Amino acid sequence: MTRNLTFFASCLLLLTNVFAQANSDVLLTVAGEQVTKEEFIRVYSKNNKQPSFDRESLDEYMNLFINFKLKVKEAEALGLDTSQTFTKEFEGYKLQLEKPYFKDESIVDAMALEAYERLKWELKASHILINVKEGAMPADTLAAYKRISDIRAKALKGDDFGELAKQYSEDPSAQYNLGDLGFFSAFRMVMPFEDAAYNTKVGNISPIIRTRFGYHILKVYDKRPTVGQVKVAHIMKKVNKNSSAEEHEVAKQAAFQIYDSIMQGVSFAEMALKHSDDKGSAMKGGELPMFGSGRMVPEFEEAAFALDSIGAVSEPILSNYGWHIIKLLDTQEFGSFDEEKEKIYTNVRRIIPSNKTEQIVIDRIKNEYGYKEYKENATKLITIVDTLKVLKNQDYEPNFSNNEKVLVIGDSTYYQTSFLKYISMNRIKNSSNFLFSDFIEMYYNNFTLEMVKEYERAQLPLKHPEYKHLLKEYHDGILLFNLTDSMVWSRAVKDSAGLNNFYENNKQNYMWGNRVKATLYVYNNANMESKVLSMAKKVAKKDSDPNAACIALQAKTQNSDSSFNITCKQKKYMKGDNANVDDVVWTSGSYKVQQTGDKYILTYIHNPIEPEPKQLSEAKGLITADYQAELEKEWLAALREKYEFSINEQVFNSIVE
Repeated sequence: MTRNLTFFASCLLLLTNVFAQANSDVLLTVAGEQVTKEEFIRVYSKNNKQPSFDRESLDEYMNLFINFKLKVKEAEALGLDTSQTFTKEFEGYKLQLEKPYFKDESIVDAMALEAYERLKWELKASHILINVKEGAMPADTLAAYKRISDIRAKALKGDDFGELAKQYSEDPSAQYNLGDLGFFSAFRMVMPFEDAAYNTKVGNISPIIRTRFGYHILKVYDKRPTVGQVKVAHIMKKVNKNSSAEEHEVAKQAAFQIYDSIMQGVSFAEMALKHSDDKGSAMKGGELPMFGSGRMVPEFEEAAFALDSIGAVSEPILSNYGWHIIKLLDTQEFGSFDEEKEKIYTNVRRIIPSNKTEQIVIDRIKNEYGYKEYKENATKLITIVDTLKVLKNQDYEPNFSNNEKVLVIGDSTYYQTSFLKYISMNRIKNSSNFLFSDFIEMYYNNFTLEMVKEYERAQLPLKHPEYKHLLKEYHDGILLFNLTDSMVWSRAVKDSAGLNNFYENNKQNYMWGNRVKATLYVYNNANMESKVLSMAKKVAKKDSDPNAACIALQAKTQNSDSSFNITCKQKKYMKGDNANVDDVVWTSGSYKVQQTGDKYILTYIHNPIEPEPKQLSEAKGLITADYQAELEKEWLAALREKYEFSINEQVFNSIVE
């Protein structure tokens, strides 16, 4: 018995030591919630760009931190964290925070590096296309594949690739360019085509490629280091494939005449404005945006890149659009990875399939947690349940004896009932018009994907501390905002009686300084000064409306001076409000006339005004803000009375530098 008691006492001592160690870093306890030293330092550092760990700064922040924790506790006590409004807002933030954890950026990084290596080189290639739509019937797809296979066999035997393109390609441009694509680099073609081009050696013919346009084969003719980009201006005399021989000759002669004029010193920009048929660029002197390989028709591009010095002008060259004269304006070499990085990543994210980076993460999660499908048990439901009720009634629960599992991931097992509930809650519109068997596979694939994501979401706080901290910050931040709004901000705005009462008790805090009541008379005739002054004195004596007096004076002078005009403005002014008022002695009856341009300003002082409280309407914004501060102060005092909190001074002192 003694030995048992001794053993129990030893265990108790051990547990006490463990708990003591676990609690040794507890800095603050608020309403039973413990805050560690690590958490406090993390939050303090995050909210201060250059945190100072002196006693005064830490004391000030600790006070704010306790207030924050008390407000959150009160919000939870009031059940705000279970309200529909909070749940909806928090789930929205949560989905945003989760997104990066379901994307694998490594594939983007790898593709960016691969793209940069490709961008260092330009390929010259031709292609042959046989059209077949995505989702075409199997028979149509097979027929298109056989056609491209036969064409490829001819090309491999040595038939001229350009002639094959002209004869068989369903790319309309092949009739005049023989499938020639000119030089191009990365991001110029759809990805499967680009991959095939860069993986085919010069002189070789590619395997058959499938893109969204159909089936292709291509032949690579040349590979060269990238030539960068050029900026040019051009003058064009338009012709096309339907133009007659005579029209071609007229355009050619016109182009050479323009070229001769430029060579004799006539301005290129002037000739472009007057004679170019490309009206869009003609207005800018023929200037085009900077471009690289694959952006222009091959003939134009080749001539542009052949120009070897800024300002050089090409002889007229012919393209499918007509005759061009090209002037080199600027060049730009291909840069380093860091220089090109931003454009490369933008292009990679544009072309990468939207679900590709997510699928990598999903596959990783499946491997991590021992994912296993039981698809056969899912498809059994076709014969077990009333599928029409499943599709029509969200609350339908079938009664069958053996509820078999359909999916296992980690320590979670999902059964047929779970799958049926998912189907009923995610019913496709008008799904009752289709056979259940037609789309059970789609439902199953969607179900497994959602359950994998749901399982991983539950693990995120355990696997990623930064996610857990952010989630907590959003959770508490939303609660804090909503509760403070109802207790302080909105309350102060809506509580007019409370605001008036606060104003009456504190109006001495909202005082006007020394002011003066003055009227400014602005008129356009110096000869009218005496009449304006006389009017000003009468207005001041009667304390009447100066606007009416101004209108009356102007009406009286219309016969003698129809151009006379006068306006007036009466107001209470403080020093600094108006320079004209500041220039007059602030005694009753003082006045001064000043000239500004062709205007005269007579400033008349009615009387000085001693300091007095502002009306509520005159300082409502400031008064409301102070009332909110008062409400918050009272509220915090009540919360500090309601909830217990304590600081571990020993731990707190260990933070102070």
